[in-house]
Amino acid sequence: MRRLFLLALIAAVVGVFASSAAVRRAAAPTFAQAAEPAPLTSTVTAPPFQVEKVGEALVRHVGSTWRVSLRFSATAPGHASMALTRGPNPVQTVRFESGTGIVTVGPFVLTEPGQYLFSLRVTSLSHATGTLLWSLCLSCGALKPPAAPLRKLGEPSVTKGTSGWTVRVRFETLRAGTATIRLVKDGETLTTFTFKPKAGVVIVGPFVIPTAGTYQLVLRLTDSTGKTRGLTWPIVAK
Repeated sequence: MRRLFLLALIAAVVGVFASSAAVRRAAAPTFAQAAEPAPLTSTVTAPPFQVEKVGEALVRHVGSTWRVSLRFSATAPGHASMALTRGPNPVQTVRFESGTGIVTVGPFVLTEPGQYLFSLRVTSLSHATGTLLWSLCLSCGALKPPAAPLRKLGEPSVTKGTSGWTVRVRFETLRAGTATIRLVKDGETLTTFTFKPKAGVVIVGPFVIPTAGTYQLVLRLTDSTGKTRGLTWPIVAK
């Protein structure tokens, strides 16, 4: 009888441990397999490569020579070459690295009058190509030094945009100096800009006019001889 009691007790203890192990196994957490990240793809398309002129050739008559500078803008850097010919004859070719934005080439120092052609070729790093041409005639009348020490060149450029009107003006000065240009409305100066123009053709701007109305751009230039002269442009924003 005692032996039966001991056997029963041992069986009960073994059952308790077995149940406890089963509970621990059942309660053990299980982890789902981590999902692999989905590949992210994006396509960025670069804007088309473009080169554009920034104004006409800038010409200065210095003594018996002409100094010619050219400006253009590019939407991406690249390799550039500028070929210069006088009539049918090649004069020189310049190669350089072109950047993004506005690029100035020159001055080219020319000693003989005549018909010149500047041919620009720019090849971007993605092998897109843009070309520009400038044609000018030195000592043909249009590009001689100005008869007046200071004069306007054409009417103001007024362009309406989303933020207002953009205004640019052009003038020609015989001598370098220090200049101030003011934007005026009803006798009140709205903005003032001081700069040091060189001899030749000068482009000033852009000025942004936010509201419609009648304005004036008033220029005062003191040249290298100490003489002060002025120009005034009426501006109509409508």
